[in-house]
Amino acid sequence: MPKTIISDRDTRFTGRFWTELFKLMGSSLNFSTAVHPQTDGQTERVNALLEIYLRHYMSANQRDWPKLYEGLNPSTHNIAKECHEQHDLARACLHKARKRTKKWADRKLRDVNFEVGNLVLAKLDNVLRHADVHKALRPPLQDVYKIGGIGTVPVGRVETGVLKPGMVVTFGPTGLTTEVKSVEMHYESLPEALSGDNVGFNVKNVAVKDRKHGYVASNSNDDPTKEAANFTSQVIIMNYPGQIGNGYAPVLDCHTSHIAVKFGELLTKIDRRSGKELEKEPKFLKNSDAGMVKMVPTKPMVVETFSEYPPLGRFAVRDIHQTVVVGVIKSIKKKDPTGAKVTKSAANKK
Repeated sequence: MPKTIISDRDTRFTGRFWTELFKLMGSSLNFSTAVHPQTDGQTERVNALLEIYLRHYMSANQRDWPKLYEGLNPSTHNIAKECHEQHDLARACLHKARKRTKKWADRKLRDVNFEVGNLVLAKLDNVLRHADVHKALRPPLQDVYKIGGIGTVPVGRVETGVLKPGMVVTFGPTGLTTEVKSVEMHYESLPEALSGDNVGFNVKNVAVKDRKHGYVASNSNDDPTKEAANFTSQVIIMNYPGQIGNGYAPVLDCHTSHIAVKFGELLTKIDRRSGKELEKEPKFLKNSDAGMVKMVPTKPMVVETFSEYPPLGRFAVRDIHQTVVVGVIKSIKKKDPTGAKVTKSAANKK
């Protein structure tokens, strides 16, 4: 049996079983001093911290770090010197490019002094998100949720106007009127939601079944939404293989609604570019034709004219698995709601 075994901390020598086995055999277990000067762990921790410190010290921000290698291994010193020279070269090139860019940019700049009352043309870097806040409220509903402890929460994008807690809103096309309890976006309460914001708003005393995908909310005191009996649209036929005549009833996608609409009457055929009337009451429209068409929804639907509410006044018609018609709404004949429900909270507000 060996009297002494020198180990480099291999697991077969450091395990408790092997330690006891060597003790029973009378063999002395010693650790190598080549890599591990001490075995108490303290020196190794100090070495590790020192290594981390040196790595941070020898970072790219240290401009004179090649000097630290002087007097050491010549090849190491040369490598460090070459790296330092490459960094200096890259830094000089970036500085030169920055000066050149500034020179060309300064050619378009000039010193101008303004006085109070001068008119200036300002260039905006970003388009204003809330450009339609002055219009009446129009958030089409994308979905309606029932949340425990909160209540009914419609979700949608505010296309125009401002939505605030405490506001009395009317949902078209049914005419249901209720009060908004709160407005939230990304789980945070908002004092108001402006046009362009995707929000959820909690309403009082209304069931989920009373609102559907495609309904549109509005301020009950400012141009409330109503059901469209029919509307006149300017359309362009795009990819339809045949002819479109009176009675054609495809599915129309307008804002969040998805409802079948009947082409009640082809009013005129017009030029696509100028809008000039080419034919009155045509029998049909074919691919690449444009015209004015009277449309009748087959189910209750809310739409608006493109001139007043652009997001609710443009549409696409899909058929045979593709978009076949696009158009904008020019005029609408609306219905007054009959038997519309008004909640208690909304009645007390009024």
